[in-house]
Amino acid sequence: MTPIQGINAILAGDYPDPSIVRAGDHYYMTHSSFHYTPGLLIWHSLDLTDWEPVGHAVLEHVGGSIMAPDFIYHEGLFYIYFPARGTNWVVTAENPAGPWSRPVDLKVGYIDPGHAADEQGNRYLFLSEGYRIRLSKDACLQQAN
Repeated sequence: MTPIQGINAILAGDYPDPSIVRAGDHYYMTHSSFHYTPGLLIWHSLDLTDWEPVGHAVLEHVGGSIMAPDFIYHEGLFYIYFPARGTNWVVTAENPAGPWSRPVDLKVGYIDPGHAADEQGNRYLFLSEGYRIRLSKDACLQQAN
């Protein structure tokens, strides 16, 4: 593939809102999948240039458009946080090629999720408009403060 001058695309085509995570020498990526089912196509690369699809993280339609996911690797587990149908969801897997868990509804609105963990191991999800929730230790449920 010949690069187009002035454009440094990760993949040619329509793959909006990419989220890339590194695990060892491997890179994995997903992106908005909107209403497509299966959704959240997972890509693999060793060099951030050559990508191959390895599976999907969401096999069932969650009833809304999946946009702007956050793909992370934390303590041996892969997580993808994503908004759809007015709430945020999470799926998990030990291997990015799958199998992935069924989507878990975090029961919190807003968009653009971003995961963070502090020095004590507390986990948070930051969302649009400065909203933040504390997550349970497994980061799959919202934890009451």
